Amino acid sequence: MGKICTKCGQYKELDQYHKNKTRKLGYSVWCKACTSITRNIYYKKNKEVRRKYSNEYDKKNRKTRKKYKKSYTERLRDGYVIDILMKIYEIKKKDISKDMINIKRKMILAKRLIRLKKQQIKTTGGA
Repeated sequence: MGKICTKCGQYKELDQYHKNKTRKLGYSVWCKACTSITRNIYYKKNKEVRRKYSNEYDKKNRKTRKKYKKSYTERLRDGYVIDILMKIYEIKKKDISKDMINIKRKMILAKRLIRLKKQQIKTTGGA
């Protein structure tokens, strides 16, 4: 099953459209390709406006953004840790256990803590 894109006029399968709950069929009226092109053109034309908006948003929500970034990096999602295990140790995904993920996560967090402490020592002059 598919539909016709109102932007390019081509018939495409539904997997070529973004989901949109507000639409009758549950899919956007433009295909993904047309949406992508239109967004890129908009961002290129309005680069300064977008940058200004982004900076203002970051200033207004500095505490929230900082808290989110910190919690996101501290969590170390399983997928991230699995990718590291697969790349560094060349382990197949099916062979990675939950214990391995947890151990590697702790190793990464320990390295981050050491790096943070070293930076603090440098900035405080060794105190």
